[in-house]
Amino acid sequence: FTTADETSRPSSLPPNIRSIKALGKQKQIGSSFSDQKKRKITDSNKSVETNSSVQNKKTINTQHVYNKSSNTDFLSAVLETIDINSHRPSNNYKYPQCVLRFATAISILAGRYVYEYLRINLRYVLPSIQTIQNNWSYKPYLEAEFRFNESEIHLNSIQCQYIFVSEDCSAIIPRIEYDSNLDTFNGFVTPLLEGVPSENAFKCSVFEQLEDLFETTPQANLVNIHVIQPILDSHVNILPAATVLSAYGTDHKITAIDILKRWLMIYKQFNSKGIRVLGFSTDGDPKYLRAMRLAANYFVKNQILNIYNDKLSFTVKIPSGWTVWFFLSPSQLFLFMQDGAHVCTKIRNRMLSKTTELTMGHYEVSIQHLYDLIRSKNKIDHNLSISDLNVKDKQNFSSCQKISDDKILNLLMLDDKCKATYNYLLMLNLLISAYTERRVSFNDRIYYASIVLFYTRMWRIWLYITKPPRKRKLPEKKKNRKPHDSPHFITSNALLCIELNTHYLIYVYLLIEQRILPQSIAENIYLFSSQPCENVFRNARALSGVYSTRINFTISQFLKRINKLNVLTELKQFEATNSEQKIIFPVHHKIKQFLTETNSQTSFNIIDLNTNNLEKLIFRAYEVAQEMAISVGMSNTLIKNNRFTIEQSSELAKHLLQANSLTESEILDVDGSTDDESTDDDSSNYDEESTDITYNDDILENDDLSPTTSFENLQSTIYSGLRLTKSVSSSHVHKYFAVNIHGEKLFLHKQTATWYLQEKQLRLSCDRLQRVQGKITS
Repeated sequence: FTTADETSRPSSLPPNIRSIKALGKQKQIGSSFSDQKKRKITDSNKSVETNSSVQNKKTINTQHVYNKSSNTDFLSAVLETIDINSHRPSNNYKYPQCVLRFATAISILAGRYVYEYLRINLRYVLPSIQTIQNNWSYKPYLEAEFRFNESEIHLNSIQCQYIFVSEDCSAIIPRIEYDSNLDTFNGFVTPLLEGVPSENAFKCSVFEQLEDLFETTPQANLVNIHVIQPILDSHVNILPAATVLSAYGTDHKITAIDILKRWLMIYKQFNSKGIRVLGFSTDGDPKYLRAMRLAANYFVKNQILNIYNDKLSFTVKIPSGWTVWFFLSPSQLFLFMQDGAHVCTKIRNRMLSKTTELTMGHYEVSIQHLYDLIRSKNKIDHNLSISDLNVKDKQNFSSCQKISDDKILNLLMLDDKCKATYNYLLMLNLLISAYTERRVSFNDRIYYASIVLFYTRMWRIWLYITKPPRKRKLPEKKKNRKPHDSPHFITSNALLCIELNTHYLIYVYLLIEQRILPQSIAENIYLFSSQPCENVFRNARALSGVYSTRINFTISQFLKRINKLNVLTELKQFEATNSEQKIIFPVHHKIKQFLTETNSQTSFNIIDLNTNNLEKLIFRAYEVAQEMAISVGMSNTLIKNNRFTIEQSSELAKHLLQANSLTESEILDVDGSTDDESTDDDSSNYDEESTDITYNDDILENDDLSPTTSFENLQSTIYSGLRLTKSVSSSHVHKYFAVNIHGEKLFLHKQTATWYLQEKQLRLSCDRLQRVQGKITS
């Protein structure tokens, strides 16, 4: 190195030597610069190599994670979707099937608004609504169409051979709407041909045809649905979901013979596909009950329809000694079961009715006894409230459970004057256990149901002896009608429900014991109900979205909602057995507990099924019924009149049922409003729901002020906001009516035409309890 003095001092070296030295310095400086550049390049290359190796390691690790868990982990598939779509243009996003299934479930459960909120903020994960709808591989529900082929595919996928069919109605908003896909109108009462609803019945090519339909065809105020419930073998550890077979609008004006013909059609269609329809269940509506009695030949005066020519009907061997108390014939084409929840509410409503005086021996069944408990005892001891005794709330099943709970029975047992009330609520308690609870064994179901059956027979016989029905002169119009129910007894409708249900429980036992049906049928008896229909209506009302108050629906809206429910059911069914990229749905804690207990139990201890054991069970149930009759003082009268043993009481019970045999006029009755079903606690809920429809207009004082449906007095020439145009494309011309207005040919959209012809906009109460509560009478 040279100092500053050395560089400033003049050199004493010769010029040639100085030039060489300078050149050497320049080479040294150049070499130092080149070394520094080489070091920098080397360092930079090393850093690049290091960074690239790190990135490669990250990529390798990420790919390793994806490859390791993409076949089993749904979350990894979501992360991979984000990674892939983040490097793609927005119009070329790709989604795996598991993400599409997940997005479909979210859009159905959460609604459109919530889904769009999630999709916008999770931009790479969720596809658009249109993409989801295009991915749905399903055939939409059409009004009055029976989906036998789709049901066959679903049942074969879960290896199901037996099904139970339920049928029920619910109130809808009466409104006519146009279906542009099928070029048909929905909302009219669907016409029936031999009991079977007609598909695409309302097609109109000109405006005058639609106008004539509005004038001659009633609007549907109810939707009728058929639901199939799969009955699986006992080794399958899943609860099979029910699916809707068909749905259509109705006004519930139908005969029992038409209902039976429709059931026969359903049975034959499934039978041709190798699927056995075990039977049908309803909510105890009088028309359906008459159809069941007709099919079962259960105390029918004239059998006007022979349905036992089919070789596939059930036939069992009934012991000769049973014919004294067992009134069902050995051959049955179907099994029938009235919904247990509705039977229990019938019993409850009869007790709460203000027009009844239920009497058992020396005691009376009184709701006042429960009021006394509420006032005198601590609420923790009885768990009751005044609202549980509301007579107007006619379908409050939770009230049935509360007033017949063991706590209430134990408190009533302490008071001698409450013996009749105790027996009545004990009947209700046994009915709940026999027909609604899942964890009750098959033998116990028959035992509980038989106790109720025999006790009601004894009770009715005691009333027949001590309080014989009075003979009254009926008007000419009512001579063919049956007398009113006794105010001291349950309704005849409830009695027939108890009779039929108990008989068919015993009949199923014989079918299994004689190896006609598999033993797994006994473990699924709780599924023999119309609750699947109730679940469909409840779920359809729940699919209204977060920011929507539209709980009720028209027939067209209902069809769209069950489309979504069907897709959701298929998704859940698929994920139940899926092992790759599985999506987990939440399970209700009660169902989870039931599945856990079912898996821990090998069976319901029904392995030893034989007639002798069943007979012992029946006789033991009759002894319990005798003890109940003794406790209220009915036994003395029954013993005195030789009606206390099972043979004696069953003889008179059969005679009383024969006196109320089903007549031909009842079978062909359309309205179904016979006197024995017109009591305030047993009337049909369909009529009450449909009469809760009100008008949007606050004041409708003059009926003559209805709008005209003619275009003659039309003054306006500007039709903004209406689909009324001068021309339409050839591909959409079928969606329009050609009308003449002011001498000019215009095209009126068919949906606009329905709005133009409907005079009043109707609405339905959002509170279902308001629709099923009884009327307040002065």
